[in-house]
Amino acid sequence: MNIITCARVSTEEQRDGYSLDAQQKALREKAEREQWTILKEFCFAETARKIDKRKKFNEMMEWIRKNAKQQNIGGVLFHKLDRACRNMADAYRLKQMEEIGVKLLFCENHFGEGPAGTFSFNVLASVAQYYSDNLRTEVLKGMDEKLSRGWLPGHPPRGYKNDTADETEPIKVDSQESGSVVKMFEWFATGMAIAEIVKELRRDGCPQMTRHSVEHALQNRFYIGDIVWSGKIFKGKHRALVDLRTFAIVQDRLKGLDQRNFERGPGGLDLPFSNGLFRSKFDGSAITGESIKKKQRDGTVREHVYYKAIRPDPGHEIRWRGADLDAAIVKELAQLRLPNEEVTEWFRRELHDAMKNEEGYRNEVVTRLHKRQGELEVRQNRLLDALIEQKIQSAAFEAKNKEIIAELDQVKGELATDDKTNQNFKALAVAVFNLSQNAVAAWNGSNNRIKVELLEIFCSNRELDNANVYLTWRKPFDALVKQPAFIDGGGYRDRTGDLQTASLTLSQLS
Repeated sequence: MNIITCARVSTEEQRDGYSLDAQQKALREKAEREQWTILKEFCFAETARKIDKRKKFNEMMEWIRKNAKQQNIGGVLFHKLDRACRNMADAYRLKQMEEIGVKLLFCENHFGEGPAGTFSFNVLASVAQYYSDNLRTEVLKGMDEKLSRGWLPGHPPRGYKNDTADETEPIKVDSQESGSVVKMFEWFATGMAIAEIVKELRRDGCPQMTRHSVEHALQNRFYIGDIVWSGKIFKGKHRALVDLRTFAIVQDRLKGLDQRNFERGPGGLDLPFSNGLFRSKFDGSAITGESIKKKQRDGTVREHVYYKAIRPDPGHEIRWRGADLDAAIVKELAQLRLPNEEVTEWFRRELHDAMKNEEGYRNEVVTRLHKRQGELEVRQNRLLDALIEQKIQSAAFEAKNKEIIAELDQVKGELATDDKTNQNFKALAVAVFNLSQNAVAAWNGSNNRIKVELLEIFCSNRELDNANVYLTWRKPFDALVKQPAFIDGGGYRDRTGDLQTASLTLSQLS
């Protein structure tokens, strides 16, 4: 029999003998004893985020459904039931695989045929869900208890360190880093610019500090003795590094800078391409800006903006005039535009057709979900009738009804998600394409803050040498920058000469 195997473990359980290696060894030995052929192995090394677990579980389920008949899959093998699922909704979905001929197999559990086997399966699945729910409750209770005692339930910010061995003071001041935090607040409170603070911190041995990390730290109430948790402020017992007066001055100045940067209009930020937005092509060092004011013969003062590497290697100095860098970026953005209006309109039609196909697929998914919702609601009504007519006991009713409600919630959630995605999908695809075709105009008509945001949208990395700008384009903009030479037959050849489809895939535009 052809099977697939699935091993699952969480971070905590790695210490309790449930490691992936141990599970996989047991799964392979079981398959060898039973003379089963393993077609594919799934491994879930889960984090604490539910979205990660759900994504991997859904990928496995989808793969099984797509390949069950084609590869003649007879079963999916788990170590134990609680390795397979931790809630009734997932247990029910796994049980449904038997409808397509895929059996649930376990190394350490055995469920017989018929009602007795189903009953024992449901009982163990309920126990697994209870364990998971109880674990989450206990973790949250532990966090609340720690907060009530005045301590942060997690890793503290820069300037502090955890000392789990000391229950009386589990968070202590870090003597090596606290000094730089105090200096950061004092410098900013006395008028120093954030860009200069970043430079000074790096000189003091803090190379990882960026403009964003400094701004975030300057707003952190932890440094005045408070703990902000889930939107609420708790009084902490850790030692404060910053006095209330200095913190208030810093907050007022931050608000003033933020207001000024948004309202200055075409000027926007003084040095928009500083503090790591661009890096040196030679050595990867961050590019910073400087503003130099020169007095003219007529008495007026003229301001010149330059960009250079913070600490360049000898012989690899970089220096750009602000206006020249802006013009070079415009030249790069111009590559996004398709060659002429005829090609642009052709692409819009192709995009429209692709969206129609995607819409058809999504409609099929919605139809299946609505059908399943109706089936579950009918089952729920029949179950209630059986209870009223005393054909089943209340305990059995509660257990079955709980299963139905769990799957109903899941189906309704998927419907809501699909509806939202479907509504946003078309608008997003069109907006992305329109933005690419009007990138230069958008750039020239924006202030410096918006220009920074545009660069973040279009590019994942940006580098400079003494003469050129190097942009690493994000998808789908990378495909547009290739500027393919269009040919007859609904296709084109890019610069490598490979034949490609005429339209960008919809997945890129999403």
